Amino acid sequence: HALDRRSVLLSGGARGFAGAPPARAQTPAGVAETPMTPDAGGRFTIEVTLNKAGPFRFVVDSAAMGPVIAAGTAAKAGLAAKDGGFMVGASGSQAVSQVTVQSYASGVFDRANQAMLVMPDAHLGSVHDGVVGIDAFAGRRLEFDFPAGRLRVGPSGPTPKGFAAVPSKLIYASFMIADVTVDGVRAKALIDTGAGRTSANPKLQAALGIAAGDARLTPAEPVRGATSQQTAAWKASLGQIRIVKVLFAAPVVTFADLAIYDSSGIGDGPALILGIDQLRSLKGLAIDYPQGALQIRP
Repeated sequence: HALDRRSVLLSGGARGFAGAPPARAQTPAGVAETPMTPDAGGRFTIEVTLNKAGPFRFVVDSAAMGPVIAAGTAAKAGLAAKDGGFMVGASGSQAVSQVTVQSYASGVFDRANQAMLVMPDAHLGSVHDGVVGIDAFAGRRLEFDFPAGRLRVGPSGPTPKGFAAVPSKLIYASFMIADVTVDGVRAKALIDTGAGRTSANPKLQAALGIAAGDARLTPAEPVRGATSQQTAAWKASLGQIRIVKVLFAAPVVTFADLAIYDSSGIGDGPALILGIDQLRSLKGLAIDYPQGALQIRP
């Protein structure tokens, strides 16, 4: 079933072995790029190698601080787990094990001695092998080209032609928070490419005038992220979510009282987790981490 995850969290499954780091393409401007493909939940994955084994499929998660690996994948890659990790998920947090990977590479990054949190396979299903967190893109600009199926990483700079700058703020150097309106209600939105579904907190639900028992609400699958906790949820089809001049029409939004709203710094008012179910309708999405800037290509 579909999972939601955030902070330093996420992912699943296990794949095969055998190989060198994925090929690293370079554009004339010096931007590295690599193919990305959607998993069964619509989240976009890239190939990574671990100690030159793989390739493995990792989801690129803009709301994950660091990488996460499925327990089964860690075992297949011969990585010895040890205690000492701590994972923050959508619905809570818990102690987990961790591994250290001497070589962690893809077409857009190459890192050494990388610590990874280990997620139990029981929380993951078999959709993918792990999660790429935003620490892999520190000091760089990360771009999702959804129509072309390409992930690009390059230097910080002015907003490129064709992209629109979005009023936004980078919190804790990790969480990209954008100003949005939801059926006319102003809210803060966490831009989360690792979330399969868009969700909202009770404060936004109240501001929209949707009380418990409202005929618009129907039961939703409970939200369970990277941890063993889960949170009851309801869903409703809304009119629109607006971000600058872009409209996401008739979004289905899940309402749940999730811990992630407080841990990402947006729990004081109406808040939204804008997931890949809506974001993938864009032509492009970019986060310039040095500038703390969000850019979209409608």
